[in-house]
Amino acid sequence: MAQKIVKKTRLARRAERKVRLLDAAIAVIAHKGLIGITMNDIAREAGCSYGVVAFHYKSKDGVLLAALDKLVEEYERIWKEHAAAGTGPAVQLRAMLDSDFDRRVGNRGRIAVWSAFWAEAPRNAAYRKRCAEVKKRYDTMTEDNVRQLASAEGLRLDATSIARGLNAMIDGFWIANQVAGTGGPSDRVAAKRACLQYLRAFFPDEPQFAPAN
Repeated sequence: MAQKIVKKTRLARRAERKVRLLDAAIAVIAHKGLIGITMNDIAREAGCSYGVVAFHYKSKDGVLLAALDKLVEEYERIWKEHAAAGTGPAVQLRAMLDSDFDRRVGNRGRIAVWSAFWAEAPRNAAYRKRCAEVKKRYDTMTEDNVRQLASAEGLRLDATSIARGLNAMIDGFWIANQVAGTGGPSDRVAAKRACLQYLRAFFPDEPQFAPAN
């Protein structure tokens, strides 16, 4: 029994250490980008040795890909929080926007990290694969919800174009806020309001698309 407790404790500590290393990697990427980042940078941010990082992630690409996966998991957890408010395609679309401009997702640091991976995706097959998988899943979910909502309201709409337009707006606001050094609370509210106005152009009677607070 004592051995099992010790083993569980060690596993828990190892899991906590890995989380700290990924948090450190994300912080370093937010400040430096991906070009020139080293394992030592991550180790210093985490307050540990190079060997600890290498033990858990073997290589720089290993820890950076794990950091990207952590971002994806973080976004999906926050999206589920917002989506738990109800069911139906309009609720899900609103939950998506609430997630994209949630302070935990749409802040400057997180957007800087997403932007860094997007920028390197054309030159790094592993980053490109991860980012493409996320983008495809996200686009498909948006299109499905737009199509279901149009069907429920008896509207004949091009769901693919509407979904792509909405997602392009979201990406555009993220990038524009990053370039301009904005992305604070008022900027996120303004961006979400614009996206909701876009949806109201197609679904004017949908209460879920009322202006953001």
